[in-house]
Amino acid sequence: MKPFDTSIDLDGLESTIVRKFEFNMPANCKRKEKFDFPELKGRVGLFIMEFVGNGRSARAVVKKGSLSLIHKSTIAGHEAIILDDNREVCKGLKTGIWLGNKFYAAQ
Repeated sequence: MKPFDTSIDLDGLESTIVRKFEFNMPANCKRKEKFDFPELKGRVGLFIMEFVGNGRSARAVVKKGSLSLIHKSTIAGHEAIILDDNREVCKGLKTGIWLGNKFYAAQ
């Protein structure tokens, strides 16, 4: 229930997708490279991409999609509306909000 820490320890975790890239250039040569990830098309979530080579590593954290919360106090208590990327109301079994340590499912 706190912001994602980009320095998270990934030791012991297994990658979902592994790719191997080989370049025929000296190790001390700088260059720009574009990488495509078609596996992420149509998916939402937080994705960690780690590039490792020659004893060095670089990490990218990619966030796809987001939710918005509309909240107001009413006579009956609190009303919360969760909207997706298309500004449509989210519904479903896993939709709801956490207040304190309690989960309140959407109705």
